Amino acid sequence: YTVYTVPAAASVRLLPKCPVSAVYTVYTVYTVVCFSCSRIDQKTSTYFLESFDRAFNSILFYLSTRQVGLTKVSFAERSVGTMLQKAADASATGPETIQEGDLVIVYERHDKMKPVYVNSTDKYTNRYGTFLHKDWIGVPFGSKVLGKGGSGFVHVLAATSELWTTSLPHRTQILYLADISTVINYLELRPGCIVLESGTGSGSLSHALVRAVAPEGHVYSFEFHAGRAQLARDEFKKHNLDELITCTLRDIEGEGFPEELAGLADGVFLDLPGPWKVVPSAAKSLRPDGVLCSFSPCIEQVQRTCVEMTKHGFKEIQTLEILLREYDLDRPVLTPFGVPPAAANGVKRPFADVSQEDVVGSAAKAEGEG
Repeated sequence: YTVYTVPAAASVRLLPKCPVSAVYTVYTVYTVVCFSCSRIDQKTSTYFLESFDRAFNSILFYLSTRQVGLTKVSFAERSVGTMLQKAADASATGPETIQEGDLVIVYERHDKMKPVYVNSTDKYTNRYGTFLHKDWIGVPFGSKVLGKGGSGFVHVLAATSELWTTSLPHRTQILYLADISTVINYLELRPGCIVLESGTGSGSLSHALVRAVAPEGHVYSFEFHAGRAQLARDEFKKHNLDELITCTLRDIEGEGFPEELAGLADGVFLDLPGPWKVVPSAAKSLRPDGVLCSFSPCIEQVQRTCVEMTKHGFKEIQTLEILLREYDLDRPVLTPFGVPPAAANGVKRPFADVSQEDVVGSAAKAEGEG
């Protein structure tokens, strides 16, 4: 067995592509123990441990980046082993600071964020005040910064795939976090994978795919609209992802995936009006154990795609609907039992201040009066 220590509590289940059974347990004492079967050959055991190392580094990074004082890294580096060295450097030299040209996510509140490229001659203005970019340079990522004259404040955050999804400029409808996490999970993506995506759209999923397969993997993204394809390429270059993702202008529904990618893809993702038209080409592009995922808003699209997938030998076909419900926390005020609402103006109390005795006593009084 191999023992790893993590810096924070976690509950994780990993299922990398591996021909043997394995158990991963995360203990509350923050120690991960990996048990492997002793009957497997050395080659399989080595592959198993390498797969675990890659996946575990992703989790370790996720936990570590939530500790104060770690260095900022690029989109592609946020889920790979290179974070370990960067975390070590950060502990010695301190957190990385904002520099000219950096992408920051300006956080005003949980539902209002905006991506900004730092330019010392520019300013950011909102209802809270005016913020000069030059005041941000040299400030650690995650800092609270004040507006001109000390009026108002915002937080300047390092860009992540999740923050980019919630703040990116929309060119098309996009996939959000619940859909993205499900897609990446079912595609079984990990560092080193090759994944095909069509279409690119606004690039929300593309950034998450790159982070999942970096640093050895590659994303081939295809977009039929020339303007959107160029904008996506420009964004990928600004975010230092152009070596990990290739965005190509191509009508996948009409032409299919390029022949040079046949048999190379670990996963294929389709977000198209007619995904069933691409199933034959996707089947040809996938490795024997590859996974195809199609995202469609209409059940008729799903039905036609499933029929086509069955014809081309796909097995274990599943259809999922992803529903995400968000809750807003509030402090409710309850009226005591037996007291008319109009007469309770002076006696309303927060829920936390109403004891069990108050509730039982008010109920008994109301029952006696009845």
